[in-house]
Amino acid sequence: MSVAVPTARPTWFDGTGRWKDPVGALRIALFADLLGRFPAGRLVDLGAGHGIFARVAADLGWEVTAVDARDERFPDDPRVQWVQSDIRAFLDQELDVDVVACLGLWYHLTLDDQLTLARCCAPRPLIVDTHVGMPSREDHPAHRDQLSDIREKDGYAGRLYHERGMRTRATAAWGNEYSFWPTTTSLERQLTRAGYDVVEQVSPAVAPDRRFFLARTLGDDDRGRLDATVSRYVSRAPGA
Repeated sequence: MSVAVPTARPTWFDGTGRWKDPVGALRIALFADLLGRFPAGRLVDLGAGHGIFARVAADLGWEVTAVDARDERFPDDPRVQWVQSDIRAFLDQELDVDVVACLGLWYHLTLDDQLTLARCCAPRPLIVDTHVGMPSREDHPAHRDQLSDIREKDGYAGRLYHERGMRTRATAAWGNEYSFWPTTTSLERQLTRAGYDVVEQVSPAVAPDRRFFLARTLGDDDRGRLDATVSRYVSRAPGA
C-alpha cells in the first residue's frame, strides 16, 4: 500500500518572482524579517544609498538615521534623518543606536576599514548584506573579471575587488580603488573577533556570492542561562 506524501507548500521566498525586481524583493524581505527579531528602537543604516532600507525600517516603527558619502539618491522622507558623510568619519562618533544595518556596504571597504567598522558596531546587533569571496571564480558570475585570486592578509582570506574607473558611479566605493570580499569564514572571524558571540548566515542567498548575516552579542542574563544549561550536561574544565 503506497502512502501519499503531502506536497510541501512553497516557501514565501520561493515567490519573489511575483515582483519586477525579485532580488530587491528578497533583500527587503530578509531585512524586514531580521529586523522583526528586535523591539523597534533606534537604527543606523550605514551606506544607505537609495534609502529604501531606511524607509522600510521607518515603516516598521524604527527611529532611523541613514548615512552615505553621496546624497544624490536620498529620497525625500522626513521620517528618516539623512546624513551625508564618509562612513569612516561617521564612525568617529558614538553609535547611540540599538541596531546597525550595513546593507551593500561591507564589500566596498578595505579589510582594515571592515575590521574598524566591526569593532565600532559591536556590541549592537548588526545586520550585514554583502558579497563574499567564494572558492571558485565561477561562483562570481557577475564580477569574476574584477576579482583577484583568493589571498590572505592578517589571517583573513578573501578576494580583492578593483573599482578603478568607477568613482563617478553612485554604487561605487568611496575613497578606495580596491575593496575586500572576505570569505564567509573570514567574515565570521571579523565579527567574532570584534566581540560578537553569534554570527548567523541567513538563507536563501541573495546571489551565488551574496548573503545576509546577523551578528549578536549575549547579555549577562543570556550568558548565565547558557552556563547553567551547559553545566547540567558538561563538567567544567580544571581551573575554569
